[in-house]
Amino acid sequence: MVRNPGLVLSISTPIQDQKWKEYQAEKYLGTISKENLVECLITSLKEWFEKQHREFLDNIASSEQLVESCMKLTEKERSEIKTLYPRVARLHMLTMDVISKYKYRGFRIDTEGNLGSGAQGEVFRVLNESGEPALAAKRIVSDEPSLDDIATEVYHSSVLEHDNLVHVVGVRLHKSKPDEKRWTVEIYMELMCCDAWNLMQRHRLPVRQRLKIGLELAKALQFLHSSELIHRDVKLANVLVSEDLRQVKLSDFGLVKSTGFVNRTLVGTPIYLAPELVRGESYHTSADVFSLGIALWYLFEGTGKRHPEYVEIMPSVGAILLAGALDCRPTRLPNMSDQLWDLMESCWSGTPDSRPTAKAAVESLQKIVDSLES
Repeated sequence: MVRNPGLVLSISTPIQDQKWKEYQAEKYLGTISKENLVECLITSLKEWFEKQHREFLDNIASSEQLVESCMKLTEKERSEIKTLYPRVARLHMLTMDVISKYKYRGFRIDTEGNLGSGAQGEVFRVLNESGEPALAAKRIVSDEPSLDDIATEVYHSSVLEHDNLVHVVGVRLHKSKPDEKRWTVEIYMELMCCDAWNLMQRHRLPVRQRLKIGLELAKALQFLHSSELIHRDVKLANVLVSEDLRQVKLSDFGLVKSTGFVNRTLVGTPIYLAPELVRGESYHTSADVFSLGIALWYLFEGTGKRHPEYVEIMPSVGAILLAGALDCRPTRLPNMSDQLWDLMESCWSGTPDSRPTAKAAVESLQKIVDSLES
């Protein structure tokens, strides 16, 4: 009775009154660590969201099987997939946003650590809880209709995993004001040093090292094409390298399309564009191989400050596009091997079917790089 105040005994059954219950509750609640409880709740929520996310990705994988067989679909079915695909991608992005709030709590964007900028937005360093650079984040200000395009980019670059593709690990969505239809999207990705174009402008790399970058780029395209995807904006500014130059990754999936759903829209960077795109014709993965050939020429040139002759004399972007469509191509540079020149010429062939596959380009480049090592 003394040790348990509020406990009333009767001849038959002991009765626990309200005071005794409160005493026991206070006693045990006092032993609980608030910090541990919060951490436990956050961990549980994280595990639940990740489980839901995995199930969501499994469902997406099933949908991808439909996309892979899209050439067998009717026009009505194809149209329905085109309509649903952006919605599914946006749902995926919203799910990643919820997970990222917990997974990267304490992380912040270093606005003074600008890593670069492009047509979509700026790229910054992301600092972890200790204030150390941990990730990169592309910050995009978007209106409501453009969110579907961003969501598609986030989907491709988070689901596709390959050593030569930049992997998106998280995304945060911020609405400017409740009554506005403008969003700030922060796409979290692997932290790399710089792009290959800027690297060449700052450092004179050995030719073998430069062609190794081209080899890794070709491997990225081989993987994308095996997944029935076209990048559509292959250029050295979209090829990122690590500080030690051991990692080379293709980035910027904003224009990626499934081979079964490409249209005749002119997209990409003028000098890298295959002539069939400029002429408004249908195109396939060979359009990326054309761009690879141009990238190889720039890599061999090595300074990032010189363009092919036909580009330097053209007065406008339109003229450059026209020149490419009329089969103007870079000229052979001094000391370029026959094997490399033959590969470049085949890559930028005016006939798409005459170009090598990305896989064949990988095999050829591997032999060229190996020959430079010996």
